[in-house]
Amino acid sequence: MIDLIVIALLAFAIGAVVWAADKRHHQYGALLAPAVAVAAALLTWVVTVAAGLSYQPGWTWVPWIAALIAAAVASAAICPLLGRRRAAKEIAELTRILRLRAAAARTERAADAVATGRTRILRPRVR
Repeated sequence: MIDLIVIALLAFAIGAVVWAADKRHHQYGALLAPAVAVAAALLTWVVTVAAGLSYQPGWTWVPWIAALIAAAVASAAICPLLGRRRAAKEIAELTRILRLRAAAARTERAADAVATGRTRILRPRVR
């Protein structure tokens, strides 16, 4: 049981370092990378211990090292992928909002022109 606690803490630290090193870490939560790292480390530890590598002479280090490597690889693979996806979705959503605001502003200007009597032929803008 102590093994799992120590591996979970080390994996959490690895995930936190990966999160801090990612240049797009503001796109997702601070606990995502550590959570992915802990899940990958614990799953790897359980699989390697279930395979019997923990109790064979000369192989007792495999569950520890494999779990920590899996933590680093999993969090380093997931975080940049999610950062890019979230950035693309955020840009698309902001673009949609700006287009809606621009259309509302054009409609408001046209309504103001009609209400104040400054009617003129409103031609659609050519893009």
